[in-house]
Amino acid sequence: MALIYCPDCGKQISDSAPACPHCGRPMLGCVVPAISEKYKKQKVGAIALIVLGTIGCIGSVGTDNPNDGALVSSVFFCGGIVWLVVLRMLSRRSS
Repeated sequence: MALIYCPDCGKQISDSAPACPHCGRPMLGCVVPAISEKYKKQKVGAIALIVLGTIGCIGSVGTDNPNDGALVSSVFFCGGIVWLVVLRMLSRRSS
C-alpha cells in the first residue's frame, strides 16, 4: 500500500482507496503521481532561504547600520518565497 495525493484536495490517501475520504473524489482508475524527492528537497531549500532571510533581518535590527545585512537578508527571504510559489505552481500543473 502506497500513499498518493488526491488531485482535488491534495491530501494523502491510500492508493487502494476507492474514493478520497477527505473530499469524496472517486479514485478508481485514477493515476496520481506522488510528490518526488527532488520536489521535497527543493521545498526544504526554499524554506531554509526564508528562515535565513528572517534571521538576518532580525539580527540586523540592533546594529549601527541595519542596512548592511538587511538587503542580503531581504533577497534571501523574497527568493525563498518566489521559489516556494514556483514549486507550488509546477506541482499543481503536473498533477
